[in-house]
Formats: sequence, structure tokens, C-alpha cells
Amino acid sequence: VDVGGTFTDAVVLDEGRVSTGKVLTARRQEESVVSAARAAGAGAVERFAHGTTVATNALLERKGARTAFVTTAGFEHLLHLRRQTRAHLYRPCAAWPEPLVPLEDGRGETALGIQEKFLAAAQVLAGRDAETDWLLERWAWLLDALRRLGIETNVVMVSAVNDSETALEALRLGACDYLTKPFGLSELERVVRRLTEHGVAGAPTAGRSRALPHALIVGGDPGFRASLAVALRTRGRVDAVESALAARGVLARTLPDVIVAGDDAAASALCAETMPIVVTDARRPDLQALLGAVVEAFGIRHKDVRPFAAPLAAVIAHVGRHCGCTTVEAIAEAAGLSPGALARVFTEQMEMTLREYVTHVQSETARPGLAKMFQRHADSAVSYRAQ
Repeated sequence: VDVGGTFTDAVVLDEGRVSTGKVLTARRQEESVVSAARAAGAGAVERFAHGTTVATNALLERKGARTAFVTTAGFEHLLHLRRQTRAHLYRPCAAWPEPLVPLEDGRGETALGIQEKFLAAAQVLAGRDAETDWLLERWAWLLDALRRLGIETNVVMVSAVNDSETALEALRLGACDYLTKPFGLSELERVVRRLTEHGVAGAPTAGRSRALPHALIVGGDPGFRASLAVALRTRGRVDAVESALAARGVLARTLPDVIVAGDDAAASALCAETMPIVVTDARRPDLQALLGAVVEAFGIRHKDVRPFAAPLAAVIAHVGRHCGCTTVEAIAEAAGLSPGALARVFTEQMEMTLREYVTHVQSETARPGLAKMFQRHADSAVSYRAQ
């Protein structure tokens, strides 16, 4: 299989018979690889493995975002000591290539050591008690150091502490998300996809490529905003705000592919913007037409954006109106399908279960209340606002 910028080609050799396949290269490279293999007649293959040199090429060519090396305190020089191997087996004085991450650059130290405290069994301490509150202070120091360096990345806190106070504290400090262990790979993938395009608070975003489609939702109805935002995040990046004034704040730092306005007033206030604007009535939205228009706008700059199947429009509309109290059976009735059939369609289209979707919408609806809790710490809550 050969993946190119425009086409992906596959060749299958089966007992002397050669068959080929050619498909357009999708934004998600793995989809093109599988499609090309199928087009070449490899459907009967029981096991298929594919390797790519995209990451290796980025390292060899030293391209990509500015990077910091974060490690346990005392190991900051690990990349420079390089005691494990030699650059040349029989030339001890052979020069080494420059490390991928220097010890420091013009903005300060890029090799950052963070202190950890261990129990006797080598288990890292975590939790909110008198002994470990200092750990949150170290997190704050690390996040602040990354901001000063302008590192183009996001920080996700991962902890075994499933405690809302700790999670809110981590988000207040500037983390972009908070995951509690154990978590599934699907959850981790959703977090990574959601954060792909978000920069660190205060880091410059001008000139950066958009790897994901981006929609800005503007509407006063919280159920409409939440149900549509969670659905569109399965296709790309989403900012959801209540007013045109808040929308202008988002537009000052990023350029979405499409604006979804929940009323004519919001659309009129943003009509001077250059990107497409889709207008709907948030109280009685035509979700099928709306989703089609958004996917069409995404397709202007992004290839292979998956459309939404017809039943999903009814699901999104019903959950938006009844997100506070609804059931799977009620949603299935609104969509005109049996619960089992709807579950299969929904999971395939949305990469989550129907119950997970309802939970995410309820959480999204509650975010304005959380935002008020962060008003005293507005600077450190910027990276969380878009989530």
C-alpha cells in the first residue's frame, strides 16, 4: 500500500494473480489504507498490518511544533547524556546529532523537571490531602512554564483520583481536560481528536494549519447548543457560545469553517464574517437540513467529512429539547426505530453509545454554571472554555 498526498494505491499478489486498487487519500490515513486494500480485492485477508513513516520523517526533518521535555526532577539532561549507546560503534569521539529538544532556547529552559513524591511501594501519591496539595502547585508551575515557552500543545491531566474537586482544580490551573483511570481507548481518542486544534492559553495560533473541521455555534438555547455541539465534535472541533458578543471573542483567536446561528439576530450581528453562516430556529430547528449544510461547509476545506444518517437528526433534536430528563426508549420512539436498531446506527455514526451521548449533552449544558465558578481565575480558564 502506497499513501500519497492525493491517491492511495494498493497491490495484491494472490497465487500469481495481481490486482490493484486506487482511492482518494482521506484526512485519516488509516481509512484510505483499508479502502485501497479492499478496492484491490484484499477482502479475504485475515490479518493486515500497515506501517507509516510520517512520524519518523517529522523527527528526521525536525519539523513540527516547538517541544519541551518534561520528566522527573533530576533527569532533565537525559536526552543530552545519551549513555546507552554511542553515535558510532568504533569512534567514541564521534559527534552526536543535536537533541530534538535543547536544554533551553530564547524563552527559557525547555527541559523541565517536575518533583514527584512516592510511597514505599513506588506508587505515586495522588489525591487532595495535606501531604499532596503541593502536587497541584507543581502542576501549576509546569503549565505556566509551558505557556511562557509558547509550546504548541495541550496538557491533559490523568489521575486515578475520581474526585470533582481535584478535576476542577486541575482545569482551573489551565489543563485542557482531566481523565480518570481506568479509561477506554475510545475515550482517549475522543480527547485527543477534540484537542488537536486547541493551542495552549496565550500561545499564538495565527498561521497554524487546521487539521480538523471547525464549527462555531451561536445560540441562546442551552439544549440546542449542547446537543448540536456534542454531535459535531464527532466530526471536528466545536466552539459553542450563547451570544454574538461571545462569538466575536472566539473569532478574534480562530477562524471556523462555518458559523451556526440559532436566530436571525445572531446571524445579522455576524454577517460581516467571511465564512459561511447557517441560520436556524433554535426552538424548532430543521436538524436534517442543518447537519447537511454544516457537513457541506466542512467539505470546502476538508475531504471525506462523514455525513449524518437520517435518524441522527431526530435524536439530536429530541435530546436538545429533553436533555434534562429522557430515556433511550423515548429517543428511539422519536427517531422511529427500535432501541436496538437505533443503538447500532448511533454507535456506528457517532463513535459513542446513545447513553454516553445524553451524558455528554447534560455535561455540556451544565458548563455555563461551571464557567461562573472560574470567573475569579479567568486567565487560567481560557483553555477550558472551548471544551
